[in-house]
Amino acid sequence: MAASAREAMSKSDSETWASYYQKTKTRPPCETLMFALDAFDAELGPDDRRFAVDLGCGNGRDAIELLHRGWRILAIDAEQAAIDVLTSRDDLPEDAMIDTLAARFETVELPDCD
Repeated sequence: MAASAREAMSKSDSETWASYYQKTKTRPPCETLMFALDAFDAELGPDDRRFAVDLGCGNGRDAIELLHRGWRILAIDAEQAAIDVLTSRDDLPEDAMIDTLAARFETVELPDCD
């Protein structure tokens, strides 16, 4: 594939993702996340450290919920635009314990997490 075709494809992909992030920015966290967080709340004490890795964090709808519940997170997405959207959200807590990484998660050495 020629370089110009790859660049056009990348730009098109980036625009598609940017559009997706805008369309989904007001969606609530996934139901499966809420179920899991309720289970963690039942098992762990309020002072227990909690660390999560959000693979394919997108616009951050799940990451934000984790942060509001006091979790420390590593948010990973292949698209830098996703990281930019997440870190510029109005509902990102000021004291958020968040690290971000723009990378394909298949190439990342994942840390231990809860």
